[in-house]
Amino acid sequence: MQGPVISFTFDDVPRSAVSAGGEILKQHGLQGTYYVCMGLERITNELGEHFHADDLRWLVEHGHEIGCHTYGHHSLKARAVEEIAADLTRNRNALQEVLPGFTPRQFSFPYGHVSVAALRLVREKFESCRGIAAGINAPRVRLDLLRANRLYETIPVERNLKLIDEVLEKRGWLIFYTHDVAGAPSTFGCSPSYFEAIVSKAAASGAEVLKVGEAVARIRNLQAAN
Repeated sequence: MQGPVISFTFDDVPRSAVSAGGEILKQHGLQGTYYVCMGLERITNELGEHFHADDLRWLVEHGHEIGCHTYGHHSLKARAVEEIAADLTRNRNALQEVLPGFTPRQFSFPYGHVSVAALRLVREKFESCRGIAAGINAPRVRLDLLRANRLYETIPVERNLKLIDEVLEKRGWLIFYTHDVAGAPSTFGCSPSYFEAIVSKAAASGAEVLKVGEAVARIRNLQAAN
């Protein structure tokens, strides 16, 4: 792809990813991609309280992208194709009760678990599929199994700041992901100050900060031109 690109993504969508994560992105004039499991709506677990329907509406109103993370948040590694397909349909239908007429076009694998059968199915249904294997998507971008990098409090922030320098050199696509953005984050999330440090550097880096769907569209346009 032409030029360095950075994307911020969230899995599961605890409310702090909207209120804190979304607010930090907003302050920098940026948007992210939120991968939603409708089966997690309003539950509370180690990530904190999860999204309400109004949170999804707020995200759309403020230009963020909603993706699919399955309905039940089950590992797809050992599930039958028919079961996965039914779960994806259930998630889409539940999303459409909140966002009429909406169909998610981006997907991320729960736990990063992938099987050949699951990969074959989701690549037919979505424009992109994001995993959790670290690294920069360059020079070749595999849209059916995108690389992504954890924004977790347990990972030194300097390591992720260096990835921004690296994507500028490689002129590829750097995807970050996290879950909660909270003062006392879970092991799968980060604090607002950690997230702010990464977003601030990304915004000032000269890279384009795009939602996943926007980056996919750019890649496809370049492929068509060639």
